[in-house]
Amino acid sequence: MNDMDGKGSREKGNATIEALQQEITGLKARLEQHEQHERRIHEIIEKVSRSIHQLDSFEITAAFIFRACKQSIGARSGYVALLTPDGQENSVLYLDAGGMPCTVDPNLPMPIRGLRAEAYKSKLPAIDNNFTDSRWMQYMPAGHVALQNVMFAPMVIGDQAKGLFGLANKPSEFTREDADIAMIYAEIAAIALQSSHMIEEIKKTNDQLQDANQDAGFLKDLLVHDIRNVFQAISSVVGLWNLRLSRESQPAGLVDSLGVISAHISRGASLITSIQQLEKLGDPRLALEQLDVIAPLRETISLLRKRHPSKQLDITLQVDDEPIIAIATSLLRDVYENILNNAVMHSPRQAIKIQVIVRRVGNGDGSSVRLEFIDNGTGIEDDRKATIFDRSSFKKPGKEGLGIGLSVVKRILARCGGKIWVEDAVKGDHARGSKFIVVLPAPSKRARAAGH
Repeated sequence: MNDMDGKGSREKGNATIEALQQEITGLKARLEQHEQHERRIHEIIEKVSRSIHQLDSFEITAAFIFRACKQSIGARSGYVALLTPDGQENSVLYLDAGGMPCTVDPNLPMPIRGLRAEAYKSKLPAIDNNFTDSRWMQYMPAGHVALQNVMFAPMVIGDQAKGLFGLANKPSEFTREDADIAMIYAEIAAIALQSSHMIEEIKKTNDQLQDANQDAGFLKDLLVHDIRNVFQAISSVVGLWNLRLSRESQPAGLVDSLGVISAHISRGASLITSIQQLEKLGDPRLALEQLDVIAPLRETISLLRKRHPSKQLDITLQVDDEPIIAIATSLLRDVYENILNNAVMHSPRQAIKIQVIVRRVGNGDGSSVRLEFIDNGTGIEDDRKATIFDRSSFKKPGKEGLGIGLSVVKRILARCGGKIWVEDAVKGDHARGSKFIVVLPAPSKRARAAGH
């Protein structure tokens, strides 16, 4: 009995040792498998991270990451989608049907329900390896790609799922390891999405800063240009009186000339007011309003005659009827002054003819107001017609420029939703003068009646 007892004890001991060895072998195998899994994930992260920096947009990046995920896991089809802002639907960025037929209308909404709703809610992978016979099939539209198995991996930013990877039709079942891998890819995509949002915000802020800088330059140009015109006019009147004082002991018209000087000083003050209206908290914006385009035009023509008493000005105004209302800003007068002043200042003729035609154009409700300023000056060459409204054009050497004024005019009109261009006064012969055409939007009859 003792020998048998000893033999039994040895057999039990050997069995225990053998079981321990098998367990150790299994642990080593699982550890090696785990290490392989970790290496695979590390390789995935390295590969994807190196590649996504070279991609141009999040849509392209998301498609690249999804394809890498699908290939790593062995799924045959799937998609990557973002949650719509209202949180009710998926917006698909990239879809791969895996070569299988699909007749579903791509414009149909993809509501958050079924298995994907579980993934969004839990912010964890959701798997069903028998999808065809699952309760989720009730949510599938007719004509959808046949789905044997499905896995969803959400893209989580902070504590919210912002999108997901949908993977399907893997030849074998989706495993826990597949879920880990899919979540790694989804996390990379989430980082890319967050980065794209940050880049968009940076670009938006940069654009706003550029606009602010541009508007600051616009303010400076407008101020310098118009104030220079004001004092140039004053200087002309003073120069004329200096000439008269040297010839006449009792100069006539002194009161009238002093009135012109006073008017110009008042105009200078109003320009400062216009600048102050434009500059608001670093984001300059002019208020649009319904304005009669004729009244300030008549005032500008009258002022132009007083500003250039030594010139023989023949200015005619042709108007359909009055008033003619357009949508514009308080700087419309500056548009008129610039165009008309250029016609006088850049003409070598002593007798200057300017014809201004104003009319409504468009449908019966009057969609716009068109103003034509036609002069008999030296005209503008064809190759300069498109560039004279650019701010940089007045700096080009070897050309007599029209100053910065026309670029300012273009910007004022753009703020009104209007536009300006120049044509020959006589078609095909630029040397016989210019025709500047301004188009401004007009309010509808209903808006005119309501006064807004």
